[in-house]
Amino acid sequence: MANKKYSDFNAGTPESTDISLFGDPTTGSLEKATLSTIGVAAQPYLEYAATISQTGTNDPVATVQYNQLGGTVVWSRAGSADFRATLVGAFPAGKLVQITTFAFDAQTSEPLLLTVARISDDELTLVPTDIGGGTFGDGSLDNASVVIRVAK
Repeated sequence: MANKKYSDFNAGTPESTDISLFGDPTTGSLEKATLSTIGVAAQPYLEYAATISQTGTNDPVATVQYNQLGGTVVWSRAGSADFRATLVGAFPAGKLVQITTFAFDAQTSEPLLLTVARISDDELTLVPTDIGGGTFGDGSLDNASVVIRVAK
């Protein structure tokens, strides 16, 4: 077998299913793990991160950056400025870590406070509050960052 350089094994962007080897110098043992199992094992929570946009009376559209919740979160519009995230059994009582983020109203550029609140084991609501003194309404979300954490 020809000698290979470290860079020969690390071409491109790693995928969550790529296998890495980890050695314990004290015992000489070698173990393998995927990048996805390393990240999940190290955190005391499961995490979902997305940017959310919404226009008119349409359902919000999520561009998912990261999802460890075990299924696809479905976003819907329940009413004016009332947005819901649904995934069966993903949000059990006592396990949700509330995340609050800021965004800017796509129509007025006023700052928005976005809070994720639990409705049931299956559903969360995204509660937007216009902290700039204006009125928040439909069509105000444009690439608003949302992070949801659920304790393991």
